[in-house]
Amino acid sequence: MGTDGYMPRELASMSLVLHGYNLLVFGGTGIPFGESNGNDVHVCNVKYKRWEKLNCDGKKPNRIYGQAMAIINGFLYVFGGTTGYIYSTDLHRLDLSTREWVQLKPNNPPCDLPEERYRHEIAHDNRRIYVLGGGTSWTAYSLDKAGCMYIHGGVVNIQQNKRTGSLFKIWLVVPSLLELCWENLLKYFPHLAHLPTNQLLQFGLSQGLIERLK
Repeated sequence: MGTDGYMPRELASMSLVLHGYNLLVFGGTGIPFGESNGNDVHVCNVKYKRWEKLNCDGKKPNRIYGQAMAIINGFLYVFGGTTGYIYSTDLHRLDLSTREWVQLKPNNPPCDLPEERYRHEIAHDNRRIYVLGGGTSWTAYSLDKAGCMYIHGGVVNIQQNKRTGSLFKIWLVVPSLLELCWENLLKYFPHLAHLPTNQLLQFGLSQGLIERLK
């Protein structure tokens, strides 16, 4: 598809999201890879096939690649990524109406933060942002600490443009006794998530298991 306008030059390991008719692209790296990085937001209107570069104010993210991003309620969130030498857990937010960046500081201690990473994904439920996978040049982070891989959706038939919303999971390791008990507890008592915390504590559930119900 031919396009006009100011197209980004950093096209490797950038992040991209579709918002209405607009395709938003942020960051990425170009030649030489890992050294020529970007931190601008480029927008391509897929209806008119034209690019433009957004002029933004505020605290922009560093020039990074391998980050992940999502749009929530009119804000563009960018998490993680690397400069090629330093990996981060920085979270930035761009107000798409005012085009102003802010860096969001976590309220919890550093020990509760996810590890620095790039080439990960994020998902959201309009209240929380979930960080999935990723890693560094020397390590990769699992999607699930228990050793379970989840697969959601996909294309069933390309010709008929059929997709599925099915959710599957597979154990990649032998599950612990705790995980086996937890799975069966959720299976036979699916209403646990609706019970108050004090009642769950009376049943003998640990605080860690109660947190997993939230």
